Amino acid sequence: MRCPHLVKCVISACKATEISYVPSLFELEEYCKTKSHRKCPFYLKKIIIRDEPDRFITV
Repeated sequence: MRCPHLVKCVISACKATEISYVPSLFELEEYCKTKSHRKCPFYLKKIIIRDEPDRFITV
């Protein structure tokens, strides 16, 4: 039998990373759901990789 305290909900996922990432409640409130999303470390890294791909090439 399922726990009566289990709540079904929708989970938000970030696609700025190469693998699926579930932001914490802090990240959701601080970055994801506001205009401050441009301050998110994952967002910033994605922009840098897009604009400067050679910077992240490993040998």
